[in-house]
Amino acid sequence: MKKINMNKKKIFRILPLVLLVIGVFVFVGVSTIFIKPKEKEKPDFAISSELKKDKKFLDLSLQDIEIEEGENIVHLMANVYNHGDSFADRMVDIVFLDKDGKEMGKAPTYISEIAKDGEIRIDTVIDRKYTKAYTFKIEG
Repeated sequence: MKKINMNKKKIFRILPLVLLVIGVFVFVGVSTIFIKPKEKEKPDFAISSELKKDKKFLDLSLQDIEIEEGENIVHLMANVYNHGDSFADRMVDIVFLDKDGKEMGKAPTYISEIAKDGEIRIDTVIDRKYTKAYTFKIEG
């Protein structure tokens, strides 16, 4: 009889601990079902195929145009090829246009000197709203 009483006492001592552990597991399990971690936001822009098409400016051509979202900024990158005489460095404007050809805005861009038949790569930070542009042209 004493042995049974000892076992009951041990069970009553361990039972609250077991119930606490089970309660923690249930709480954590329910929390993970109802509280989902925040998913990483995906870019909410769809780039027009016209925006990525090759462009011409004077004797230069812009090719391999890419638009990528970086950390809090958007980059417009392109290879610039010189098909004429030496090109002196200068500031130009990338003019973003909507589907009707109306100007949405400009992004000033520096094009460094390019030797005859040479090439460079430009990387310009643009405003996120220009990712909705249909196309762009270069002025300057």
